[in-house]
Amino acid sequence: EGADTVWVLDHFDGAMVGGDRPILECFTLLGALSTATTRTNLGCMVANVINRHPAVLAQCVQTVQRISGGRHRLGLGAGAAPDTPWSREHRERAIDIPPVLADRHALVAHNIDVVRATVPGVPIVVGVNSVQLATLAGRTADGVNIRLKSPHAARYLAAARDAAGNRPF
Repeated sequence: EGADTVWVLDHFDGAMVGGDRPILECFTLLGALSTATTRTNLGCMVANVINRHPAVLAQCVQTVQRISGGRHRLGLGAGAAPDTPWSREHRERAIDIPPVLADRHALVAHNIDVVRATVPGVPIVVGVNSVQLATLAGRTADGVNIRLKSPHAARYLAAARDAAGNRPF
């Protein structure tokens, strides 16, 4: 009965996802949703590490975790490359995107470390679209979100599972 988890988006521009208006800021929306439900878990799928300083992200996660009584799940992602259509909303807002994929992945790892230090126990799921990020997620996160239409989905999942070893993932 009902949904296990409600996930919201972390974008600035509704047109990026086929909408006709600006998207509500995800952590503000999660705080509001957490007052409207008492059992459903809540999360952002995925919070883009480019959009917030790691300390601000951790504070957002901590706030939603407290308001929701511990029902927050953090979805985290590396964001798009600077030359893709998905980066338009960042270019329009003068938000720099590291051009090197490894640097964006390092931001994911750093954000995980900061969130874990600030909000121990919050489940973290990483949105992955490469073996490298799946491996990082397997080592440091609690799960992965993979676009099932990806022709590489099984490979990404296997990389994450292998990197997780014997720990729950």
